[in-house]
Amino acid sequence: QSLRCAWSPGYANRFVEQALVADHIVFGVGQHFARAVDKTEPQERHQIYDFYVRSLNLTLSQASRSARSVVLLGPSQPVPRCASHSEPLRNLIQALNVEAEGTSTLHSYAASWRHNSRVGMLGQWVASTLGITFLTLAGLSIQRPDGAMGGRGELDAEDCLHYCMPGVPDTFAQLVFSALAIGRSWNWPAHKRSVAEAVTGGKT
Repeated sequence: QSLRCAWSPGYANRFVEQALVADHIVFGVGQHFARAVDKTEPQERHQIYDFYVRSLNLTLSQASRSARSVVLLGPSQPVPRCASHSEPLRNLIQALNVEAEGTSTLHSYAASWRHNSRVGMLGQWVASTLGITFLTLAGLSIQRPDGAMGGRGELDAEDCLHYCMPGVPDTFAQLVFSALAIGRSWNWPAHKRSVAEAVTGGKT
C-alpha cells in the first residue's frame, strides 16, 4: 500500500493514521517554505531554518520506523521568464546563467526561489543522517523552463513553478518509483507487525 497525501491541517490525523500502515511514504520539502524564509528578517532566518530542520528530522525519523521505504523530494528550481523558452536549456551552466539574470522585478517569487538551494541542502543533510533516500530535483528542473506552465496556466501572472502534463513531472515520478523500488531488505512483515503491536498495544 502506498501513500500520497497533499498536506493541509484537515489531513493531519488521516495522514498519521495512514502512515502507520503504509509501505512507502514520499515527502516533499515543497516550494512555499522558501517564501517564508524570504519574508523573514535576515538576522532571524537561522531561527526559521532551525525550526525546519528539527520538524523535518522528527517527521522523517518517525515515518522511517514503520515504512519500508521513505523518500524525500528536494525543491525544484524555477527559472524566471520561463515563457520565453521553447526548448530545454543545453546544460547546467546555461541554466545557471539564465537563472542569474532573473531578479525580483521579473517575477514576484524570484527572490524566494533563491532560498531553495539551502532548503534542499538542509533536507538532504537531514535525510542522509537518517539513512533516507533524498532526490534532488533542482538540477533537472532548472534546465526545463520550457516545460513550465508559463503563460498557459489559469494564473494571470507567468507561472514558472508548475509544469505542463505530460512533461517534466513524469521524469520526477520515474525517479520516485526507482527510489521506492530499492526499498529495504530486512524481514518486512515481521517488522511491520512489531510496529503495529507497539502502536495498538498488541491489539491488531
